[in-house]
Amino acid sequence: LSATGVEEYNQCHFKYFCEKFLNIRKREKIELDNRISGDMIHECFSGVLRNTDKETFIKMTPDELQKQIKECADNYFNEKLGGDFGKNFSFNFIFQKIVEGLLIVFIHLQQEFMATSFTPVGFEVELERKYSLRLDFDNCHSLYFGGKIDRADTCTIGDKKYLRIIDYKSSRKLINPENLAGGINLQMLLYLFVATQKNGIFKDCIPAGVLYSPIYPEEDKASINSALKSTGLILGQHKVLDAMETGVKGEFVPVNFVKPTKTNPQGIGANSMCIDSDGMEWLKNYVYAKLKEMAELLLSGNVEAIPQCINNKVPCDYCDYVNICDNSMLTRYRKPDTKIINEISGIMSNRLEEMEEN
Repeated sequence: LSATGVEEYNQCHFKYFCEKFLNIRKREKIELDNRISGDMIHECFSGVLRNTDKETFIKMTPDELQKQIKECADNYFNEKLGGDFGKNFSFNFIFQKIVEGLLIVFIHLQQEFMATSFTPVGFEVELERKYSLRLDFDNCHSLYFGGKIDRADTCTIGDKKYLRIIDYKSSRKLINPENLAGGINLQMLLYLFVATQKNGIFKDCIPAGVLYSPIYPEEDKASINSALKSTGLILGQHKVLDAMETGVKGEFVPVNFVKPTKTNPQGIGANSMCIDSDGMEWLKNYVYAKLKEMAELLLSGNVEAIPQCINNKVPCDYCDYVNICDNSMLTRYRKPDTKIINEISGIMSNRLEEMEEN
């Protein structure tokens, strides 16, 4: 099973069946859409950061950054998009504007690196073969899960080593009770737990959190920092949070502290996304259970056209297979279980804990 497959199946079993089993694909002309521009930006991030260490990257001038960004983008243009063949002025103009705009994102990343004790140690990290997850289910069957981590950062605090994983996203992603209850946005949590399992590639690390890092710059310079602020979920231990962002001001990570009050003695900001270690372990068991649930449903032949509506969004609105299913009028649909949403809300409300002194 793959992370994208898990999300697609939970959105609509029939959509997954059409794409993964029948291999039906919509014919597409190569255009500079979000998918291609997102792939190119991924190449730039991994290319620039892979070829330098953290301290050197922080000291790079804007001209040096722009030069390396352009080199990575040009390589992608020639190797993945066929170079100038079939391209018009509009395609080339938009491509170059995206490349030029990336400088703002990289300068923001330099500032983030200056504020964190975590250091990148891996890019495009494969969780396949010996590093994949195996789960037994239904007494006599097994499922395997793997994928690829955009960026892996580690930090040693005392005698413990922590791992956080970063995913570059062209649109904002949120981890909230309704999404989790519906089996949506599980990808990063799955990667974090698989990477730190007993035979994982980062088996010596404690899961410290997952961050979605926006990769598209804003036109409005005044809103750049807020637009590029990461979302996600972080382990709620004071030393870990301070290692993520010195002073925990909430400029680069989705956690901040405010003046403590009687109703908020811990002084944690209302929109902070952190969870205690017991909650992190609960999430691990939960996302593994969702994998087993999907495998069991697939094994039973469940590919029904009953989409799941989450946050008032209907997957049929952007589905390539809406014209061939038996539910095109959306007469049947699913919603996340309210009981599970409430349970997850309770787990995620336990956000902060003291970390044992080493």
